[in-house]
Formats: sequence, C-alpha cells, structure tokens
Amino acid sequence: MKDLGNLKYFLGIEVLRSKKGIFISQRKYVLDLLTETGMLNYKPADTPMVMNHGLQIIEGKKMVDQTRYQRLVGKILYLSHTRPDLAYAAGVVSRFMHKPQEQHLEVVYKILRYLKGSPRKGVIFRNHGHLNLHAFTDADWGGDRDSRKSTSGYFTLVGGNLVTWKNKRQKVVSMSSAEAEFRGIAKGVTEVLWLRKLLSELGYTPKKSCKLYCDNMASIWISENPVQHDRTKHVEIDRHFIKDNLEEKVISLPFVRSEDQLADILTKAVTTHAFEGALSKLARTSAEAEVLAIREGLLLALKYTPPKLEIETEADAVRELLMNVEDNLSHEFGVVIVDVANLIDCPWICELKHAGRKANKVAHGQNW
Repeated sequence: MKDLGNLKYFLGIEVLRSKKGIFISQRKYVLDLLTETGMLNYKPADTPMVMNHGLQIIEGKKMVDQTRYQRLVGKILYLSHTRPDLAYAAGVVSRFMHKPQEQHLEVVYKILRYLKGSPRKGVIFRNHGHLNLHAFTDADWGGDRDSRKSTSGYFTLVGGNLVTWKNKRQKVVSMSSAEAEFRGIAKGVTEVLWLRKLLSELGYTPKKSCKLYCDNMASIWISENPVQHDRTKHVEIDRHFIKDNLEEKVISLPFVRSEDQLADILTKAVTTHAFEGALSKLARTSAEAEVLAIREGLLLALKYTPPKLEIETEADAVRELLMNVEDNLSHEFGVVIVDVANLIDCPWICELKHAGRKANKVAHGQNW
C-alpha cells in the first residue's frame, strides 16, 4: 500500500489546508458544469431562488427534456454536499424530476447563474478550542404548493464548524405552524443523538447538552410542558421523544429570533441580505479561504520540499494560482499573487506577476 499523502482531490471535492484550517469546495466541478451548459458568460445571480417562487406543476404547461433536467438536477444535488447554500434550491427542483416543465428548468438555470457568481464557496473547518454541539432547526409551514406539506431543515455544528445539514419535505400535512416546527425539532434531535454517539465512539464524549435553537415559542412550550394536551395527540410520539431528551439533559431548546435563525435558508427562499448573513455566520465561504490555503501550501512546499523537487512543486502551485485569477479579480487576490511571485522563481514568473497586476487594476476599476 502506498501513502499518497494528505487528501487534495476526491470525486470532484477539493480539500485545501492552511494554518487557518481545512477548506473543502467543488470549484472545478462547478466550472465544468458551467462549461458543459454554456453558462460561463451569463450574468451571475445573487441567490439560487427568488422569494415566494410558488413553484408547482401547472396543467397544460410545456414539458421539457426529462433526461436533461434530471442530469442537471443530479449535478446540483451532488454540489450540495459541500454547498449548504444550495440545499433548499436543490430540494425544490428535485421534486419535479418526474414531470419537469419550463418554469422548473428556468429555476435550474437560475441556480446555475448563482453558481457562476460563487464557484468556490464551500465549508471551512477551524480549531475553535472546543467540541460543543449546537443545532438550528426550522420549518416552513405548508410551503409546497402541490401538496401543502411543510419543509423542515436543520444545521448541526461541532466545535463551531458546520458538519451536517439537511432539508426535507415532511411526510404528512401539518395543521399548524407549531406542528410543523415540532416535527422539525424531532428531526434535529435525531441528528444530534447520532452525532453524540459518533463523537463518543471517537473518544470525544460530549460533556454539555446540545443547544437546539428554534424560533417557535409554541413548539418550545409544548416540548417542555409535561402535561398532555388533546391538541398534541397527533404528535404525541414526537412530543415524548423530545421531552425525554430534554429531561436527560441531552438537549436544551433556547429561543432564537427569526432573523437569527440560520436554518431559515434551508426551508424557504429568503432575501439576498438574509441569505448572505446566514452563510457568513455558518462558515467563511469566500474565496479568501481558498487563497489562504494556496498561499500556505506553497510556502510550506518551499520550506520542506527537497531542492531537486522545488521547481515541480512551485509550478503546480503557480498553475493553480493562474487558473484562479481569471475567476476572482480582486485586490486581495492580486496582493497574494504578487507576494508569492516575489518569493519564488519558476518558468511562469512573468505570467504570475502579470496576473497579479491585472487583478489589482481590475479590482480598482481600471482598464486592462
């Protein structure tokens, strides 16, 4: 068996390391998808879906190629493994794979235009000095226009890092928003229990109860109230499941304001401001994380690589920088490129400095 070193690329997922942490993304997969669909030159979108989209199957509307639609949606679903910002949109468009219509395909293209503006978003894992478990759960009552079923979703964080997320249309129709939220809490508790067991098996048994944030006071009150009510008989099993875990101090249910509910983006389409705000709180997903990883990786290669292999290692790093600069002409990226160019000597040194100067000029609105 041969040791291939640290993981860098696997099944379309890129893994970048630096002193700041580990950053995973699917940048190349996104760019390949945009190239395949011919959307590299399209105008980027700020969010994957518009608010109040009301997407449903409309009788008499024109159908589209089902094979092509399923192929595109399948690729978007695969991207959601490292892109929590795509989870809700991918879940919505996947509901129509059996009968795709023109309005559904338009939303898929909207998602691709969003990817055009954010090809290297992903998730970064940092060492925050603890392994506390937190979760956010939310539900959108009756959001599905075709069945009026609710959509629930959750985020779980371990040590301040986002580790799992999921959104799913509930199996039954909820009679109230509290009932929809209640079922969402039950799903979140199930995920928390699984993570606690996994951490225990790895030798990191959680010492504190998990804070499971919810923005519905009625659901919290029903969960904490030991008295049986007639109006909760239809969710009695979920109620006892949640109550037992509350009594055993496995979880707690603190209230969180709706504007601070991170799981909101898993259950409905929100405004651009709310969307970007939730993502910034969940993880640092900007291109800066990738730039840091590239820079740190190059500097590490210069420090520890044997002299006879330096040129090969530097060349690989420079190729990566040159590939990225065309997609991210920012001032910070230009500074990094110029800094790296001054540190190394390789066959592409002129091209590297040229790219850095171009990034700086374009970022300041100057013609190139």
